[in-house]
Parts: sequence; C-alpha cells; structure tokens
Amino acid sequence: MKAGYLSGMAVMVIVLAIAAGCTGTGGAGNQAPPTIVGAAAADGRLMAVVAAAQATGLTDTLNGPGPFTVFAPTDEAVAALPGGTISALLHDPEGLLTEILNYHVVSGKYMAADVVNLTTLPTVQGSNLTITVEGGMVMVDGAKVLTADIEASNGVIHVIDAVMLPPPCHLTVGTSSEAPAHQHVWCEGANETLPFCNVMGVCHVHPINETENLAEAAGAGPHTHNLT
Repeated sequence: MKAGYLSGMAVMVIVLAIAAGCTGTGGAGNQAPPTIVGAAAADGRLMAVVAAAQATGLTDTLNGPGPFTVFAPTDEAVAALPGGTISALLHDPEGLLTEILNYHVVSGKYMAADVVNLTTLPTVQGSNLTITVEGGMVMVDGAKVLTADIEASNGVIHVIDAVMLPPPCHLTVGTSSEAPAHQHVWCEGANETLPFCNVMGVCHVHPINETENLAEAAGAGPHTHNLT
C-alpha cells in the first residue's frame, strides 16, 4: 500500500524543494513573518501540503494577502491514503487534487477559539466543513485537530490527522474476502475509482455502479467494494 504513496512522494519532495525556495523571507536578521506556505514548510510535518500547493499552482494564492485558515493534514495522514492515490492525483493536478486542497482552505482567519464556537465553515472549494467537539477534541469533517493556531503573516494553520475529501468524493467501505483489505477513492458521477496500487506496484481500478451501490468486480479475485 505504501509503494504508490512513496512513488508519489518522490515527486512531491522535488516540488517541495522548489516551493521552499519560493518562500524565503530574507536575511536571518531581518525576517518577516512567514506566509501560510512558509509556515507550513517550516513546521516539518506538512511537506505534502506544501508540495500539493506548488503542483496545483496555488502557492501564489496561499502566499497572497489572504487572510486564510488552512486545515493541513500531516504527511502521515497523506500516507494513509490508499496506495496509488497520490500518483493518480498528481497526474491531473488541476482536477481532483486542486479540489481536495481547496477543501482544506477557508477564507478569513479563524483561530481555535473561533472554530470551537462554529458548526460549519465554508471552504474556497465551495463546500462546507463540519465542526464538532468530541471528548474535548476539535474535529473537522471527522479529522482531529492535532496542533492549532500556527500563525502566519496571512492567516493561520491548524494541523489535522486526516486528509478530508470534498463531497461528492469518498473512500470505499470494506472489501470482499477474495482480496486483501484495502480502500479506493471514488467520486460520485465518475466512471471508475482512482487506482489502488499494492506493495508490488500492481494497480487496479473499479467501474462504478451507483445504482447498485458498488464498485464493481475488478483486480485480484475479482472483488467488489461497497460505495457507502
């Protein structure tokens, strides 16, 4: 499952180096506060987010005046996506990858003290995030806020433990006994899932049958997935 992710991250590391080079703030004695992109790069846990911003052409926006609030998934959260997802998203960065990244960005600066008093936040992608507090933990669309209030010159970052998928995109639920447990990303209206790639680099997709609520038989087995 990690093979697809690692191949995608190899590309992301290269892109990150470019992005980091674009966010310098001058000499050590006269540094301005970093922008969203600079603060994310400096954190050390968010290199995939920085790279995604560069790959989608959104670095200039997130370096702009804003202000923005970014719910940024850690690199570990990105690694938890199904194998092959990152490579598939990078293949068309102006498509679903841009949608996903924009779903993590809110116009305006919302500190943790503001967020906990809200139930929804509108994203620049166009859909709303759902805010809940569970056992004293702030949850954003089911993702846990790990670190709040990383301030930047043009907004604030809250670090989260999962990648949030904008509606109408989802993870498939479960798999049949004929195949090892794994998940795919699918989006309503699409003809097939995004690829899943195993540790040997073998990838497969499923045709979508929303009427039957199935990702139809494909890959080793063959096997199916429930969509919800």
